Amino acid sequence: MTIRAFKIIESTLREGEQFAPAHFTPAQKVAIAQMLDQFGVDYLELTSPCASPQSEADLRTVAALPLQAKVLTHVR
Repeated sequence: MTIRAFKIIESTLREGEQFAPAHFTPAQKVAIAQMLDQFGVDYLELTSPCASPQSEADLRTVAALPLQAKVLTHVR
C-alpha cells in the first residue's frame, strides 16, 4: 500500500470542542478549516449540526468555503 492510498481525517473542529473549557468562535472555525485545508488534509470533521443551531450555522459556513478538503459530520 502506498502513502497515496491513505486519507487524513482531521477532527480538531469536532473533538476540540468536546474538551470542557474549549470553544471556537465561528471566525476561528473558518481560520482553522482554511489552515488545515492548506496543510492538505483530505477530510475535516465538524460538530454535528444537530448539537445546536450555532453548530449547524458553523457547519454551513465551513461547508460553503472553497476548500479542497471534504467536510464530514456525525448525525445520530
